[in-house]
Amino acid sequence: MRKIVVCIFNALLVFSGCTSTGVKPGSSSAPVNQTEFNEVWVYVMKGEESTYTKELPVTDIGYFIQAVNVYSELTDVPEKPEVFNQNGVRTHLVSSVDSRAQTHLLIDP
Repeated sequence: MRKIVVCIFNALLVFSGCTSTGVKPGSSSAPVNQTEFNEVWVYVMKGEESTYTKELPVTDIGYFIQAVNVYSELTDVPEKPEVFNQNGVRTHLVSSVDSRAQTHLLIDP
């Protein structure tokens, strides 16, 4: 019984923070707060390049490839896909390291 009361109390607490203004979405009387960013990044995995389109308003592309191997090498590094070639858009090669002990070889070889 105590669990039910606690659950009901939590639900009431959560829903008490939800209020309605009565303004319909898209109405001109609703104030619009617009946020602008200096940079907008997208992340694309190797093999998923077709999901990226040049129409996206981005400044940077993070291109994820396979992890660094046990010898701290990047093997089979792909060429930059043609779809990433845009004026002003920077492309960054992103990888990972599976071993904490190995990171010092990459940071300070």
